[in-house]
Amino acid sequence: MMSDSLRLAMIMPFILNRILKPQIFKQSEIGIFRNWTGVSRNDLAIKLWLKYCILVAKTMSITFMHSFTEEDYTKLSEYLDNERKLLLQILTFWSFTIHLM
Repeated sequence: MMSDSLRLAMIMPFILNRILKPQIFKQSEIGIFRNWTGVSRNDLAIKLWLKYCILVAKTMSITFMHSFTEEDYTKLSEYLDNERKLLLQILTFWSFTIHLM
């Protein structure tokens, strides 16, 4: 059975998607995240962050299943690959920025 914290982690991205707007962030903070990720607009930075949160929630939901089918392994592999690509997109730009400093 899933714990309450795992359930919350799985539904939190969907709740955040409904309430997060670029106006609620400090401009300096959203600017730092925009530079960190290499996106040009505030709303795209928030969507990128939410996309990552949703991928993590999907991955966690499959990871903590009691039993796996071949299709579940395929989905898990796909989610982990997408998560890796998204993290590489963010961290590559971040490490490039640090080397320039």
